[in-house]
This record gives sequence, C-alpha cells and structure tokens, in this order.
Amino acid sequence: MKIERITIANFGVISELNLDLSGDSGDLVFLNGRNGRGKTTFQSALRWLFYNQEPAESEKFLSNLSFQNASLGSGITVKVSAEISMDQPGVTATIERTQTFVKTQEGLPSRVGYANLQVSTKSSGVDPFTNVLPKPELWLEKYFPERLINFFLFDGELMKDFFERNVRKSIEDAVKEIAGVDLFDEARTNLFTLKESLNRKISKSSGSKAESINTDLETQEKIHNAITKDLSTARERLATNRGLKDEVLKKLAKLEGLGDASARLKRIDEEILENQQNFLTANQEFETELLRIGTTCLLIPSFEELKAQIVQAEADDCLPPKFEPARIKQLLDDEECICGSPLHSGDSKRNKLQEMIVAFSVASDVGKRLESVRRGSESISASTQTSWRYLEEKNEAIPKYEDKLAKLSEEKNSILIELEGQDIDEISTLSGRQRELDSYIELDISTVTRLQVQEENSHSTLKKLQKEFEEASKGNQEAEIYKRQVKWATDLLAAASEIHSMAIQQVRERLQKTVSERFSKVKKGNFHTVITENFQVQTLTADGTELPLSEGERMMKAYIFSIALREVIGLGFPLIVDTPFGRLDEFNRNELAQVLSEFLLKDKTQLNRQVIFLMHDGEYTPYTRKHFEVAKPKEVYLAFEKGFENINSILGEGIDPEWFETSAWKDWAKGNIK
Repeated sequence: MKIERITIANFGVISELNLDLSGDSGDLVFLNGRNGRGKTTFQSALRWLFYNQEPAESEKFLSNLSFQNASLGSGITVKVSAEISMDQPGVTATIERTQTFVKTQEGLPSRVGYANLQVSTKSSGVDPFTNVLPKPELWLEKYFPERLINFFLFDGELMKDFFERNVRKSIEDAVKEIAGVDLFDEARTNLFTLKESLNRKISKSSGSKAESINTDLETQEKIHNAITKDLSTARERLATNRGLKDEVLKKLAKLEGLGDASARLKRIDEEILENQQNFLTANQEFETELLRIGTTCLLIPSFEELKAQIVQAEADDCLPPKFEPARIKQLLDDEECICGSPLHSGDSKRNKLQEMIVAFSVASDVGKRLESVRRGSESISASTQTSWRYLEEKNEAIPKYEDKLAKLSEEKNSILIELEGQDIDEISTLSGRQRELDSYIELDISTVTRLQVQEENSHSTLKKLQKEFEEASKGNQEAEIYKRQVKWATDLLAAASEIHSMAIQQVRERLQKTVSERFSKVKKGNFHTVITENFQVQTLTADGTELPLSEGERMMKAYIFSIALREVIGLGFPLIVDTPFGRLDEFNRNELAQVLSEFLLKDKTQLNRQVIFLMHDGEYTPYTRKHFEVAKPKEVYLAFEKGFENINSILGEGIDPEWFETSAWKDWAKGNIK
C-alpha cells in the first residue's frame, strides 16, 4: 500500500498541512526541517491516526495557535487523515480521526466526547462508489495491526540498538503475521468448536452419564488449554530474559580485563539455573508425595494396637485358619490329600482336617474382619515405608541443592561486587541489569516449573475423562458416527498446527537468506544471518560466533531487515523514519541510498514500496541528496511561519530557504559543491 495524501489540522505545532504524495514522486519523500519545526509532530499525528496513540504532552496534541485564536465557548477540532492506495488494484481507502475540544469560559481546553474514527473505501471501475465502513477499528486492526508498529513508524536514533532492544516480540509478530498465523488460529478455533459440538451430540445420544462426563471434559479442556497457554507465555518470557541476560554478559565480556569474570558469571548462572530447577523439582515432588501419604501416616500409630488385638484373637482361636474350607472339604470328599495320602473315614489326618473346618466355621465375624484388616494394614505399612524412603531421599537432596545455590550465589555476588568496584559506569549499569534479570529469571523458572506440574496433572485428568467418556458412549450407533467426525476434526487440528509451524519456518528461512545477501554488500566477510526459534536476529561467522558490528552496521542491518519484510514477504506498510541518518557515516549513507533506491525502483508496480524520511539540516546535506539522485526523492520542508515562531509550522516545497544561509547548502548554492 502507498499513502497518497496526508492532511493534518490543529495538531501540535501544525495547524494546517496538506501533503500530496500521489504519483511516482511520492515513493521516496524527504520531509526536512530544523529541530522543533514539527517533524516529530508529523509522525506523532500518524501514530494517533493509525493507532490512537496521543502524544504524552497535551500541548503537543492540540494546536496552540488554533487554541489561542479560538473564542471562549467555541470548538476546535483536531483532524488527521490519510488517503491510501491499497494492495488490491483500484481500491483506495481514506482514514480520518478527529477529536473536538472546546475553549471554556476559564480559557482552558476541554475535550468533547471521544475521538471519532471514520474509514471509507472506494473502488475504481464503471460504477465507483464510496463505502463508509461500520466498524473502522476492526479495519485498522486488520491492515495496520498495532503489533507491527515497530516496522512502520521508526525512531532512527534507536535503529543502532534495534536488535538489542526488546523487539523480538515485534519480529515474531511480523513473521507470524506474514505466515498467516491468524488464519490458522481461526481455523483451529473453528475446528475445536466443531469437535466440542460433536462431543455434545455424542453425549446427548448416549445418556445422562455421558452428558455429565462430557460437561466435566469440556471444563477440563478449557482449564488445560489455559494452563498450556500460560506455560507457553512463561517459557517465552524466560527465553526472552535469558536472551537479554546473554546480551548483557556479551557486553561485559567485551570490556577490557573482565572477560574471565564474565565467563565465570555465565558458568555460575548455568549452574544456578540447573540447581534451581533441581531444587524446585525435588521440593515439588516432596510436597506432592507428602500430601499423598499424609492421611495414611496418621493411621499407622494405631496399627500396633490392631496387631495386639489380632494376636489376642489368634490366642482365643477367633481368627479363621489360613486356608479355604471349601478346598479342604473337596479333599475329604475325594478321600485323598494333595500329597497323595489316603484320607479314609476314622483316619487321624482326616479327623484333624475336619476339626480345622469346624474351627473355621465357629470363628467369629470380628475375627474374620480383623484378619482382613490385618492384611490391609500390612500392605499400607509396606507402601508407606517405601514412600518414607522416597521422602527421605528428597529431604536429603533439598538442603544439598540449597547449600549449593547459596555457595554459587555467594561466589556470584563476589564477582559482581568486583565488577561494580571498577571505575566504569557501563560495568555498574550492566551488573545492576544482570542482577535484575537474575531475579526475573528465577521467578520465571519457578513459574514454568509450577505450570509444568499443573499441565501434567491436567493432562492426566483430561486423559482419564476422555477414557470415561469413550466407555460411557460405547455401543451407541449414532454416537459412533459422531466419533468418526470428531476424529476427522482432531486430525485436521493436528494438520493445521503442523502447517502453521511449516509456514513460520519458511518465512524465517526466506528472511534469513535475503538479509544475508543484502547485508553482505554492506559488510564484507564470511557470515550469515540466523533468525532463531526465539526470533533473535543474529549475524554469525562460519564457526557460529556472533559477528561484532559497529553502530552504523547495526543501523544498516535494521534497515535491511525492515526492507526484507516488505520486499520478500509483502509487508505492505510504508517505511516512515524520524532522524534516519543521525548515526550513519557517509559510507553507510551511500550504502543505504543504494539499498533503498534498488528497493523502490526494482518493480514500480508494487504499491507497497514507499519510504518517508524526516530529517534535520545536519542529516540532509547536498552529499546525502547526491546519494539518492537516482531515486528522485520528493523534497518538502517544515518551517516556522513568520510571526508565529515556536507555535506554528507550515509546509513548503524543496529546501528550506534558511538552510542556504548556513551549512553545506550555502556552499552548494554558490556552486562549490557539485
């Protein structure tokens, strides 16, 4: 997509602006102006238009000039609009956001209601018409999702730290956006809803028991999905904090004389993480087992009294003999012992066996129950002894882990104190940041461990309910038909997840290849770009180590990555950057000019190729202009209106005339710069 026109009214220092960007001249736009003339206000206006983000300071929102000129009780409307050529041929959209203020009798601005957003679309053709959309916010979220704002509206001063700042989530969002994750998520949601509906039909056709189990099953699935989602989020947060910590350690390692201490810190951190994991797992297992056998343990002291009663019952011959009477009677009927001896009538052995049968028959009911309880108590005692041995092992291991953690923490603090003692502010800042990240990581590990246990328990409960539901609905012909449909939906869910993963991987690989190829033109050497599973963008040498980059090279890498999103996978946003060249030397400015020119001129049919740079007089020089000659940029400027300095800027074409009075533009005007 391409912005064809931008209109701003009563916003900050800009009381009126109408910027025409139609035609080829609007593909590359340089909006210039000295500091304070409204360049940042211009970008802030776009942030408000597309994302409803107001400036932090109220005086940078409502125009001072318009407010001063307004009479008491009258209204002033802040308005920003943009006309956009969409990626669909012949379709244009107009976005307009307004906010009305009134000047009170006390001479203060008062907001009237909420900001109003309107989006209308128009199609060219035989019967063109304008369609005012009923839900403009949804349209904006679809075409300008807030999660991709970092690849649309840039602050050039931060470009050098683009990949060191917490932008991994933005990179992940961009990759997932292009891979169509929302479509997969919607498909998975629809399939899950279908599966749920089919299970209800199965339960309804199978009776009340199946319906009751299915209700529990639906509840458990929601609980399990929520836990799984929380666990995924916690793992991502842990990976992010570990990545940030690695970056801190890398910076510490680069500082002279601190490499060994930094390396040891990293090893200590790895050991701490391992011991924390072991400690939390052992503690969790100890508590779980203790909870499981706690009630049983309360019964064990009474087992001794029970044994004494059983001994007394045996002495009183109240317990049944340890044999089955029916089996003995069968031997008497057969007149033959199991050893082969005859058992004839009047034989002493036969008489003894008959006495045993009589003894069993006269044994009391209490005796029989005592015998049963005795066997149960012996089984419980044996099981409890095994559990106590398990608990003793865990109880012995937990203090060892705690002791190890204490020693590692003591060593770590000693090293951090040593680092803080150096006369280098950066070391102190980095050390403090590391301690902060350590606390975050410790909390994250605890959260992940807790959620892992919850997920395992939830999964076990889910499997149990699924088995019960299967049994309760078995044998019902109608239910079996629905079950086949459920299996089909389940298989599709698995396939959608697999395709989703493949799509993300393909996008990642295409980005890696393009960034590597383009960056190799800026920095020579044997290296390649990798986008990790955690969406870190790393430039690695042949042996897998990260390539050190200068500030200018880091800026170029950020620009190249942003252009790759547009060029390779069709991210349709214009690229709008405030202070784009501040950290670039002449060499890298020339390189950026070549990259952007090639990007803009390669295929003029691509409407999504638009770049708008907002530059001050220290950035946009005759030399910078020369670098971009081939791309033929449109030059406009913002300058204070005479008589209204500091409160109103106006738009002009070309170069600000004041620039020709000083700096390199003065030499250019005299012909001293060709």
